[in-house]
Amino acid sequence: MKPPARRPADLSHALVVEAPRENNLVLDEARFPLGCLVAVTGVSGAGKSSLVNGILYPALARELHGAVGSVGAHAAIR
Repeated sequence: MKPPARRPADLSHALVVEAPRENNLVLDEARFPLGCLVAVTGVSGAGKSSLVNGILYPALARELHGAVGSVGAHAAIR
């Protein structure tokens, strides 16, 4: 059986967190390509949990489901 062809992630269709600044996290932007499985990796203390659990998840829960929890520091999500 032939393995499926690999296709590169299309970064033109991505969820972008601009200037996340929660805890130790300091980035210009974080891009999450849409339509594929994404893993957030990095060394201990790099801010992975702050990005996903502190900014991305609460912001999406607020936007999509009307949640009222606090969202970590960031400039915008587009």
